[in-house]
Amino acid sequence: MSDESGVLRFNAFDIVDASDSCETLEMLQKYLVGRPLTDVDVDYLRGLGCSGDGECLRAAIRMVEEYQQMFAR
Repeated sequence: MSDESGVLRFNAFDIVDASDSCETLEMLQKYLVGRPLTDVDVDYLRGLGCSGDGECLRAAIRMVEEYQQMFAR
């Protein structure tokens, strides 16, 4: 995350050990990178589909919620 612009936002997003074909990672990157933290809609993230057990998506949602509580509210 970066606040160089004066607004806290993700400047990159990755999931360690994600497969190269992980569609969820691509969706999260497209949605999160560059978006101000205060504009991230957790309900939207919850609605994203995820192949596998969905743990990567749940972990991303937990992280966003934690950061929003710390920095945006």
